[in-house]
Amino acid sequence: MKTTNHQKGFTVIELMVTLAIFALILALSAPGFNAFSNRAEIDSAIRTVTSALQTARQQAIERNKRVKVILEDNKLVLKETHYDLWQPFMEFDPGDKVDLSLNASPIFSPEGYIAPLCSVFVDSESFHYQVTISMAGRIKIQKR
Repeated sequence: MKTTNHQKGFTVIELMVTLAIFALILALSAPGFNAFSNRAEIDSAIRTVTSALQTARQQAIERNKRVKVILEDNKLVLKETHYDLWQPFMEFDPGDKVDLSLNASPIFSPEGYIAPLCSVFVDSESFHYQVTISMAGRIKIQKR
């Protein structure tokens, strides 16, 4: 009677080659994933800024009060007038990897107009954008 010794499975060399190929693919895809992650962060921050500006305008109209947008600790804070004092009532956080700056603190009137005209600068390590709001509340996003 003839016996054959057939073992099933992978050899150590086959496993090492497979792991080396997998490591190479992972190393080549890491920079692409990093760029994708940076782009997603700046897109999220821009959506946060536009949402804050639109909400400030909407709240000024709904509450029939002036609403001011200010920058505190890299967050956009909405404040309303209350007996001639500005009281915060909402804040918008763009995330840790994005820096915001304002060229003015816009105040929305109960009619929905804004004064002074304002731009919010959204900056990350790789991307730089300017979000501008017009007097009537239209928002324009530009790459700088």
